[in-house]
Amino acid sequence: MYTAVLNKNSDTNSFKKYSRERTKMTKISLPFFYLSHGYLALFLITAIGGFSAGEAAAQRIVIDFNDSAGLLAIPGGDSALFTFANFYREDGMIFTAGINSPGSVLAGKSHGHYHLSYEDENITGGFVQGKLTYGRQTSTGFVPVTPENENRTLSPHLSDAVIQMIYDPNNDGVPDPFDLISLVVHTGTLNVGTKSTTGRICVYNDLTGGFEWGLTGDCATNLTLVTLEALDIFNVDRIIFAKVPEPSTIALLTPGILGLLGYGFRQRKRPSSNRVVAS
Repeated sequence: MYTAVLNKNSDTNSFKKYSRERTKMTKISLPFFYLSHGYLALFLITAIGGFSAGEAAAQRIVIDFNDSAGLLAIPGGDSALFTFANFYREDGMIFTAGINSPGSVLAGKSHGHYHLSYEDENITGGFVQGKLTYGRQTSTGFVPVTPENENRTLSPHLSDAVIQMIYDPNNDGVPDPFDLISLVVHTGTLNVGTKSTTGRICVYNDLTGGFEWGLTGDCATNLTLVTLEALDIFNVDRIIFAKVPEPSTIALLTPGILGLLGYGFRQRKRPSSNRVVAS
């Protein structure tokens, strides 16, 4: 097992909302320059490279535990109402109490559930017409909330628990590889274990509360399994990961691009046919 390297940033805004950013293309005059100067190959390389970078940026996904459909789909009656949860799914990532992967060498204790706690600490449990519900205490009384519309964070049931992450966007039972980029730890301490497609096991030790932790190196890429291993009761949010892209069309276009590049260089070396002959 390898000990991996971490970067950390202060968690200055623990419950800062995240909105996905679309990659924007800036209009420039480069296409005309390239084409008019015989740099077709360089233009293609630049264009495809820009597309590839935009595609990579678009692959980033943020799990914030606020997905109403995911909350409503948690097994069990009134699942979105309570903070007890298991098998929560958001954007293809599945969170399971304990290790639920055949043949996994990663270990961990399962208590059958974890908690998706309300971010708003003013939300508490109460009874309305004899039924337990959650709401906010206001000057006019207890006001129930719509549970699936309230923001949540993830925490274990007990301080020896492990929560497993597997990416299965097709829901076919076969994990897809992903890169783990970062996560915010609001409170508590945990280790993050990773297992790659090659079977390599790594651990990021002692991620403490109050920071956004960036996971770097090979231990965070091409993963099939991640474990959030409690050292005490932690509280995490904004887990950012990226889909591992399928073989790119760039690989298919490379021979043609190289051929065009050679052609462009040959064209530059060829003498101009529009020379003026002195009389």
